[in-house]
Amino acid sequence: MKMRNLFFIFLIILVIFLFLFSFLFYQFNNPKEKNGFSEISFKVEKGQGFREIARNLEKNGLIKSAKTFEIYLFLKGWLGKLKPGNYYLSPSFPLKKIAERIVKGPLLEEVEITIPEGKTIYWLDNLLSEKGVIKKGELINFQPSPSQINSYPFLAQKPKKENLEGFLFPDTYRFPLLVSENNIEVVVNKLLENFSSHLNSTLLEDIEKSGRNLYEVLILASLLEKEIFFSEEKPKTADILLRRLKRKMPLQVDASVVYAKMKKYNLSWLEAADLQEKDYQIDSPYNTYLFLGLPPTPICNPGLDSIKAAVYPEKNNYWYYLTDKKTKKAIFSRTFLEHKKAKKIYLK
Repeated sequence: MKMRNLFFIFLIILVIFLFLFSFLFYQFNNPKEKNGFSEISFKVEKGQGFREIARNLEKNGLIKSAKTFEIYLFLKGWLGKLKPGNYYLSPSFPLKKIAERIVKGPLLEEVEITIPEGKTIYWLDNLLSEKGVIKKGELINFQPSPSQINSYPFLAQKPKKENLEGFLFPDTYRFPLLVSENNIEVVVNKLLENFSSHLNSTLLEDIEKSGRNLYEVLILASLLEKEIFFSEEKPKTADILLRRLKRKMPLQVDASVVYAKMKKYNLSWLEAADLQEKDYQIDSPYNTYLFLGLPPTPICNPGLDSIKAAVYPEKNNYWYYLTDKKTKKAIFSRTFLEHKKAKKIYLK
């Protein structure tokens, strides 16, 4: 009888232990918010103890429970090993990842960089090198490795010798300052990961249904980004350009000529943007006045509005458009005669 009681006591203890173990395992390995992707700055001051750090993490919404955090530190033997410094943490990180980061110590110094819609890879390469993130030319000349293409299959659509123009998604990023030869890979992976996160399954399916691939969509989206100033006008312009492609008409996109001039003479976009009559004769596949079809690559890095406009064009009966010099609004015309009249009015 005594043995049976001992067995039952042991069994109860075992069940409690397993329950506690399962509960703590769940707490340690699950984030506070599964969809909380944004990272926030969190500072551990010199001299702060583990309890104060745990409370601050909870107060900042990064963990569910300060007590659970303390238990994890105790079980790992890390109570006195938390390091002061600045950290970028997210409520989407599991508790154990947050603890590991603070025990490991702050990351290398980082710089925050914003990439606006429509900037070129040349602009970004110049900015990143000026900020000390990469060496000049590294981004322009970067070619993805087989493992990167495996992680981001859309890269396989890019012509092998071409750069990553079009895939560098406009957003605000934090990049580590240059300390090693593989910094460029860290930068590119961040950019590609963000680009990939904006390609939902519906968008990809609709691109496939349209009979085009993602790279062709990015080329069209880049033209829209540089040509049209207002989001609501982009789907209408996309339909015009797609119908022109179908009819084998020249696209006649001025922004593509700017890109051709920029590449030919090694200019910035601003330097190349003042187009002269002779520029429309530049012998380049980017010159959509001389060459039929889309340019061979995107001419900038488009934002999501432009990408969606390229995927979901708005049906209309216009064939021509221009930009009002004063308002930057697009002026659409059905015939070439209407277009000529619009030029006299809006391009003064």
